Parts: sequence; C-alpha cells; structure tokens
Amino acid sequence: MTKTQEFDEFDKIWISYRMFKREADIARAGYYLCKVYPEPTEEDFLNRFESDLEHSAGVARLVSDMAAWFPELFPDVETAIKLAQLHDIGEIYIGDIADDGNPAHAQKEDIEQVTFLEWLYTQPEETWEDTYQYYLEFQEKSTPRGQALYIADKLEAILQLLNYELRGLYGDVRLKNPPSSRDLAFGATIGTYNATDVWACHFKAIVCDQFAPEITLPFIAVLDSAVTDVRGKWFPWWTFWQRQNHPLELNKTPVV
Repeated sequence: MTKTQEFDEFDKIWISYRMFKREADIARAGYYLCKVYPEPTEEDFLNRFESDLEHSAGVARLVSDMAAWFPELFPDVETAIKLAQLHDIGEIYIGDIADDGNPAHAQKEDIEQVTFLEWLYTQPEETWEDTYQYYLEFQEKSTPRGQALYIADKLEAILQLLNYELRGLYGDVRLKNPPSSRDLAFGATIGTYNATDVWACHFKAIVCDQFAPEITLPFIAVLDSAVTDVRGKWFPWWTFWQRQNHPLELNKTPVV
C-alpha cells in the first residue's frame, strides 16, 4: 500500500497490525552493543521462529484496533486486551500443538486451563471471577465477546502468514510430518496447499460460516484488506465475499 491510496478502516487496521509486527525485526541495540548476543543480521531474522509472545502481542494489537472502530465487538476492551496478551499462557508447559484436527489439541485445552488458573492466582482476587468468565467464553466461543476474541486469535495467524509472504516466505501444509488430514482436505477443496489459503479456508469454515455476520464481517474485511494488499486480489476460491457489495453496512467511525 502507498501513502497516496485512499484507506478505509479495514485497510488501516491491517496497516496498524503490519507496522506493529515489524517491531519483531528490530533488535534491541543495547544488548548486542554490550555483547549479550551478536548483532543480528537480516538472515538471522528470516530464519528465526515466531514466539507465542509475539503472536499474543499481535492478537492484542488487533483487539485494540478493532475495538476502536467497532466497540460493540469488545465491550470490556481492557479485559479483552489482557486476555489477548495472555490467551496462550497455558502453552508454557505443554507447547503449541497445532489446531489441525489432532485429538491431542482437545486434551491440551484442559492442561492450558489449569495453567491459566495458575496465572490468574497471581492477580488481585477481585478480578478472578470476571477474568475467568471471559476466558471461558473465549475457550467455548459461547458469547459474542468470546467469539470476537477467538476470531481475532485465528485471524492473526493468517495475517502473519501474509507478512511472511511479503518476505517471499511461503508455507505448504503438505510438509507437516505427518500432514493433517483436515489440511489436506481443505487444500484439495480449494485447489492449493499454500498455508495462507488453507488456514483462511479453515477460518471460513470455523468462524465465518458459524458465527453471526455482525461479528464476523469486520474481521473478514480486514483479511480482505491484507490479502488484496499482499497479493493484489482476494482469494479466488472464496467467491461469496464482495465487500463493496455486501448488504451489511461496514463503515464505522473510530471511537475517540
């Protein structure tokens, strides 16, 4: 995107997210100047892995920006941002097990919940009940606010894949060892095994086709801005979506 373009709110949310995640490429100078570690090179950054912390920070950035434009999605924005920052804290003991239909992922959620409670006990007792209730709504996708946080979590992963595409880095779900049968089924259906497309197809199936349009459409529109910016056009296999022709009014004024 260029500065001369006319941006709408969804473009701005994508640009804000993309700029924020670029911070991950900026080394803290004092540490390498003091020889805590060698000065990183561009190759180091391209080869490094992304941490849960960076993903969670990206989700928090999305929640903050979405709440500015669509406050009804996150009525308790302070708690939503806190949970976005901490939603994967349960993985500190068990690690990140991909949500690709593996039965181990369901078992993992029980362990994550116990770990989340361990963290919650470090907080003021008067915050426990409300925070835990919101966390359960997120895990169970049982309320609009829980669904909105869940959508932001899933969307962030796709936006980060698009960030990688900007660097010429692409994923292929067939390279998993072993590949997920669900990923392979999505890939066969849409005609590509590119990770961005397959994860977006998964996003469509578990979010866009399941939750109410008034919750999902703003997030889909952000994805539209990101995909169009990176690739020049929307996914060819996702044919129902036309932002400019959609019957629901999407344009909003940011909350001051």
